[in-house]
Amino acid sequence: MNLHLCRLTVHLTGAAMWRRTPLWFEIVRRARRSGIAGASVFEGEPLPHTRRSRATMLRPNGWLPLTVVVVDEEEKVRQLLEDLSGTLDGTVATLDFPERIPTGH
Repeated sequence: MNLHLCRLTVHLTGAAMWRRTPLWFEIVRRARRSGIAGASVFEGEPLPHTRRSRATMLRPNGWLPLTVVVVDEEEKVRQLLEDLSGTLDGTVATLDFPERIPTGH
């Protein structure tokens, strides 16, 4: 069975909110609820010229960029994207179709 793998990538900031919930959390919550195979959140690094103490580096910060990556069959990802309609305002979202690499598992 050859399934068409699809990846949704959403770029946003840690300060992005959906109602009173961080937007990244809402995306992952909806992905989990819809049975998506995988959803990951990646936090960017501060710019080299910014100064932050070690204590603040360990706390989430609203100005840091975040990327949410969701992967599953194309149909499921498109259904999730439809469910997220209206929540992704102010973000950059892309769809692409990566090739699955057999790993022997």
